[in-house]
Amino acid sequence: MKRLLVMAVLLLAGGCGIQPTPVIPLGPAPTIPNQSSSNLTLYFVTQGRVVASTRVTGTGFSPADALNLLIKGPNQSEVSQGLYSELPPSTGKPITVDDQSVPVQIFVPFSQKELTEIAINQLACTSIAALATSGRTPDSGPGVFVTTIDGKLGPRPCQTF
Repeated sequence: MKRLLVMAVLLLAGGCGIQPTPVIPLGPAPTIPNQSSSNLTLYFVTQGRVVASTRVTGTGFSPADALNLLIKGPNQSEVSQGLYSELPPSTGKPITVDDQSVPVQIFVPFSQKELTEIAINQLACTSIAALATSGRTPDSGPGVFVTTIDGKLGPRPCQTF
């Protein structure tokens, strides 16, 4: 009997007479600006593994801009932290990037023989990080392609191990 009384009260309370209202549109959802776009993440090497190094720049960088800074090597602060690069010295020719292709394609002025697996990983991680901070999702599938003066490598994901 007690159970029946509880069921009756619940049924009556459920139909309290409030009418449903339609959805009222109030404009677009709020957005938060990307605060990290003024930071540049470059990937250098320490103890044989690739690690991120963030530089505060005040402006965003394209993947090509980031990679061309990467081939200049670590700055004094990064060197003092034990960071170095396995990329060959700059030839004076810039690195270019086709970030509209899927996967992203990086064109480097080096031979495949000059690039270690870690150097290739520096390129992949830096380009993917630059895509992310420029507001694009790095839609590169399994990684990026690295095209050298004598061939194409890839796709290469960012592996920080």
